[in-house]
Amino acid sequence: MRALPLSVLSTLLVLPAMQASADVDVRVGTGAGCSTSNIQLAINGANPANGVTNILIARNAAYNAQQLDINGRNVRLIGGFADCSQILPDATKTIINGAGGGANTVITVRGTTGTVAFQNLEVTGGDEVTTSAGRGGGFAIAGGPHAHIAFDNLLIDNNQAGYGGGIYVDNEHSSTAADVFVQIGSNVAINGNHGAYGGGGIWCRNARMHITGSASFVVLNTTSTAAGVLGPGGGIRAQNCEMDIASAGAFGSVSLNTAGGPGGGLSVSGERSITRLYTQVPSRPVSINGNTAGGIGGGIDIGSSAIVTGWDLVVDGNRSYAGGGGVSIFDNDGAYSDRARFTMLGRLVGAPNDPATGGIAVLCAAGLACNRVSNNIARNAAGQAMPAAALRAQADGSSGPAASTGFVEAELQGTRLTANIGESLLRLYSPSSGIARVSLNGSVVSANAVTGTLLHNPDDPFAGQHGILGVYATTIAGNAIDGGEVIRSVGREGLLLLRSILWQPGKRTAVSTDGEGFFADSIDYVLGNDLTGLPTSAHNLQEDPRFENADSGNFRLKRSSPGVDVAALEHPAWQPDYLEADNATRVVDLASVANAFGAQDLGAFERAFDCAQDTIYCHDFEP
Repeated sequence: MRALPLSVLSTLLVLPAMQASADVDVRVGTGAGCSTSNIQLAINGANPANGVTNILIARNAAYNAQQLDINGRNVRLIGGFADCSQILPDATKTIINGAGGGANTVITVRGTTGTVAFQNLEVTGGDEVTTSAGRGGGFAIAGGPHAHIAFDNLLIDNNQAGYGGGIYVDNEHSSTAADVFVQIGSNVAINGNHGAYGGGGIWCRNARMHITGSASFVVLNTTSTAAGVLGPGGGIRAQNCEMDIASAGAFGSVSLNTAGGPGGGLSVSGERSITRLYTQVPSRPVSINGNTAGGIGGGIDIGSSAIVTGWDLVVDGNRSYAGGGGVSIFDNDGAYSDRARFTMLGRLVGAPNDPATGGIAVLCAAGLACNRVSNNIARNAAGQAMPAAALRAQADGSSGPAASTGFVEAELQGTRLTANIGESLLRLYSPSSGIARVSLNGSVVSANAVTGTLLHNPDDPFAGQHGILGVYATTIAGNAIDGGEVIRSVGREGLLLLRSILWQPGKRTAVSTDGEGFFADSIDYVLGNDLTGLPTSAHNLQEDPRFENADSGNFRLKRSSPGVDVAALEHPAWQPDYLEADNATRVVDLASVANAFGAQDLGAFERAFDCAQDTIYCHDFEP
């Protein structure tokens, strides 16, 4: 988005004023029924005082070298018409091509608008410069306020810019995100665009964007891999944006994008940045999948103070060359209230329910195994395994007069972490004065392959400021671990291991990196194969957990498991509410099993029946 060329300016000077009327239709094309063959003339003729002008664009004219400017006009650009006599649009999009003119954005929206919409169009060939001065290849939305800018049934492809190859959005009016609202509706494909410095598909700053229609996606977009550029957010880059992503197409939601820097699929940052990812169609879960980052965060990169929450989210098949194959989260800017946060849930607690914008969250279909981080890879270009195949969490700080402490929180609630590959699965970093907290609650960790330790929390630079790893009511089993232990963590309260099963024969359950050991009440109700070095407790068991079928990945407990009906219902207030991986009732007291200390089962799954409910299974197949 830069200054308009002289050819366009001269056209504006000779444009006759159109009759002002509310919601008037203006037809663009050649032949009978057409008002003009020039889209810009039709835009300039729209009177903002009299409703919305529908500009109906026929395909019987070529629209090349386009640099359209919507400055304070309420218009809808609607394609899909073969000619100007066709009443209703058809399935064939009208092409608006930016190639062939001066390097610039194809369509710019600026000034102040109430309603602007784009429908049934292909916007392509945007050839804005790819230096840091280039803003928006296909679309550039600036100025404001803009009450509602809507996209439906669009293909935005093969555009380029410095920022926002497909769409660039910047609220220049205020610091209130709602002052610029952009809604990506149904059947919008943002495909094959390039934003060198960030946001290959979309770049958003200080605005509100909802991708909440059906069958819309951001796919195969890129940022620069050049040294000194290394743009973040191959698919989407959001800075202080409020963003909902709740649509999925044939490839996923944010898929197959590549970033030279962090965040192959999605990169977010800023204290006002809130991103919500959720499913609206049970058969098409929202997903961040198949993306690649040259920096950290193959799927998702979360920067200082940003908040990202996923309900039944799938983070699958992403790769980072630097670490954090699935997700990376970082913070270094001080106040705990401004901490960076990442949450995944398999429940709809706090999920969006806003019919006005189409944002109604549902759980995905049962057979799709959502709420998972799977098949992600942390490996550099030389093939060396890098830390944090699934999740990387780093809280940093600074010293001196402007000293600050970074705070990071990541919670995986009922989440499956499976088939990820790297040096470790989870890696916490607290290299200076930061505090990183990561928790698994009701989670299942299986079939991952690491060359080192599975869960790694080694940093303790200052007393009381270090990583804190919480493993609650979680099952860890069936992983390939080259290191000698499942968990390596700073001692004392650096590890909270409660009501969990860790069954990795030949590996120690946990090792203290500082030699100080762990607090007794921090390691409680643990069922594992090797509890060497852990606090002694009658609650901790070194026995075979007796899974139903570990070879097939079924880590539910048999009725005869030592982990059934073990833990007391009461627990200290500092402990969390314990969750169940299938969202089932957490505590079921089996009549046929005597309680050891209480009725809660250990691990991620609660056994819901005994012989009275399933007599054949209990007696005939289970000793």
